[in-house]
Amino acid sequence: MIPRVGGPDRPRPRSGVGTMAFTLNIGKCSLLGNYRENNEDSLDVKQFPDLTVSVVADGMGGQAAGEIASRRSIEIIPRELRKNLTPNLAGEAVKTVIRRSIVQANEEIMAMGALDKDMKKANATKPVANAFLDALAKDDSYAVRLATPATNLAMLAGVKDRLIKVTDGLANTPARNNSYRAFMEFGRLDGFDKLKEVAKNKDFTVAALAAPRNMYEWTGPEKAAICPWAKSFLGEAALPVAAEAGYDVIKCKGEYVDALLDEGEKRLKNKQFDEPFAMVFREVCFEFISGVTGQAGRDPQCKRNYEFLEKVTNDESVKPEVRGRSLWNIYYQRRDKESLALMRKYEKHKNPEISKRAKEAIQSLTTTYKLK
Repeated sequence: MIPRVGGPDRPRPRSGVGTMAFTLNIGKCSLLGNYRENNEDSLDVKQFPDLTVSVVADGMGGQAAGEIASRRSIEIIPRELRKNLTPNLAGEAVKTVIRRSIVQANEEIMAMGALDKDMKKANATKPVANAFLDALAKDDSYAVRLATPATNLAMLAGVKDRLIKVTDGLANTPARNNSYRAFMEFGRLDGFDKLKEVAKNKDFTVAALAAPRNMYEWTGPEKAAICPWAKSFLGEAALPVAAEAGYDVIKCKGEYVDALLDEGEKRLKNKQFDEPFAMVFREVCFEFISGVTGQAGRDPQCKRNYEFLEKVTNDESVKPEVRGRSLWNIYYQRRDKESLALMRKYEKHKNPEISKRAKEAIQSLTTTYKLK
């Protein structure tokens, strides 16, 4: 975004005060490259009376209708900026408007994909889906890469029964896992019963638990089905399984976040707190875009989470690297003066992993975030 003279980032000149006018010549070019038949990238320069907006929207790596999504981005973002950027805004307020514009574009594109059958089912005809399933059924070295697109196409085209038959017949475990991870992206709850079944096999439990997070915007009925099921895996001895369940229950929010925190306390008490389960606790109160996207945990849950992570930091029964990362995970979620004070408390800790992480956080908080 390039503000022009008199734009929102710059005061308008007072009468009688001279300003130096300037003109920007902006060129734009996008190349198809060597591997695509169409260019999914979009770019544009929008000129308004007091604002010039330059937007580049990357494609979606060959996903169906990726060029439509990028094209909509360069329409929505300038529209939102023009509507919400006012001359009196500056600094953090301008950043917030930009962030909200990006989020708004994402929400409108996702909603369009859910409602527009031409986008949602682009190329997902039964013949195409069955051709992919034929290739997947060969169970060869390409199966791992074919599994995800074949699953998505099959779910969109309504050939779930054949998909299940092909997937169940694969000897290639990584391919089956890739397929199960994609079961709910377009199948949503239609693929859930199969996932509950395969989750009983330890080879596929992690993939089954990862699948719900590929769905956009869980509905009430979907949460009612998924959340109690995911919670039942929190106590699993296998840490990768417990971790995947943890990521699910964070999306469930409310009482499910409490259940995750309870499980963390229990594992720490029993000297069973380790990766990858430990990393889940950095997501409880993480906000992707500050002040815009929201966090899973409520304020009391966040306070409890930070206290728990500091408790892990000071527990000598925990691996040094896990202790250090637990401290850093507080900073990851809460980048404020309180965290800066906490990190300074630990920057000279006798444990080198803890002191290293504290110093890294201090460096970021004082330079990137300009805290003192």
